[in-house]
Amino acid sequence: MTTQLLMVNKNHALLEVDHLQIYAGGSLPNIFALQGLGLNNVNQIVRHKTQGTVSILYFFENAYLEIISVEDEIAFRQYLSQTRINLLERSQWRQTGASPFGIGLRPKSNRFDSERSMEQHRLLTLGDGETKINFSHHNLVAIQEPMCFTIPHDLALTNWLDTKNENHRQFITHPLGIKRLTGVKIKINTHLALTNAVSLLEDNGIITIERGASPLLELTFDDNAKNKVVDARPILPLQLRY
Repeated sequence: MTTQLLMVNKNHALLEVDHLQIYAGGSLPNIFALQGLGLNNVNQIVRHKTQGTVSILYFFENAYLEIISVEDEIAFRQYLSQTRINLLERSQWRQTGASPFGIGLRPKSNRFDSERSMEQHRLLTLGDGETKINFSHHNLVAIQEPMCFTIPHDLALTNWLDTKNENHRQFITHPLGIKRLTGVKIKINTHLALTNAVSLLEDNGIITIERGASPLLELTFDDNAKNKVVDARPILPLQLRY
């Protein structure tokens, strides 16, 4: 793992959202909550043994959502002590007031080999691919705001998605009918100033930050064409607008 300032050109955003994370704590059923609300998943959970966590993925045409839960608390705490990534407070956000969200960012560029295996998700996660992912040190310790990190182009899982590929379409077809992520708003319950990393993302229109009483991830799809809302609270701090 390396820590450095996220680089965003103020005149032209060079990064875009690759995926969003929600740290759902230790309640495994929470990671399946969105299936009953109209989202399809890959019909399996992904176990990260080095982290002591499990997650489930929801893919869209240009991004994906990852819901993460703690499965092995001993392994989880060992991982935290080794990496110093402060996920314990984030996973216990209801008690700590921390932001339970992570933002994975990829460089803007053309898609590459669409046949890359989904097994590469292991390289994207914060255990198996930690030497490949860049963090901002100041953002890492600012648990009141979402954690953000950059992913190299060749490790960005969404780059392999091909909307014309029938096999791929099964991952991005949802009962709700949503297709493309077009907006990300994150509510934080703090009045502290944002770190430079998050400020730059907001300044470039990559995300929107709003102050509120409770953390909330608000994802907009297809420019909110149908003007509908799906609210996953109180199970997950998440709203879907489409």
